[in-house]
Amino acid sequence: MTTIKPRILLLEDKDNWIHLVSTLLGPDYDVVAVKRLDEARDMLVSSTFHLAIIDISLVSGDPFDEQGLQLMADLRTTEILRDMSIIVLSGYPEVEGARTPERWRVAFRDYKVKDFFDKNHFNKKEFKEEVIEAIADSYMGAMGERMKAAKREV
Repeated sequence: MTTIKPRILLLEDKDNWIHLVSTLLGPDYDVVAVKRLDEARDMLVSSTFHLAIIDISLVSGDPFDEQGLQLMADLRTTEILRDMSIIVLSGYPEVEGARTPERWRVAFRDYKVKDFFDKNHFNKKEFKEEVIEAIADSYMGAMGERMKAAKREV
């Protein structure tokens, strides 16, 4: 019998991080990596994912680029976020005027971000544990919604 793996969308512009995350999670998950915002949007509309791992900046060297946050804002206005968790994986340090921890905390709360991982202090074990928990939360959220819908029909 074939087991269906939970699906993860990885929005990341750097090949070394795509390789690391895909290698780390690949045995247990179906990791689909995209490098551009438009590709991520297309994948999320056309496929089902249980988790999105999103890099905030997709333009190397541009500390003001926040395309990953834009994707999260777009998702917030759809039903996609209802059954999917988000983990942010980013390596850009704060730059005055660009990002502030408080601004990120507010955005992450609004966009239901499960956790944030700094590429500069990346811990594979903690990351994998958080992915497992996020996938479990996605499955439980989807199951809970179906149970509520079934209850309304009774």
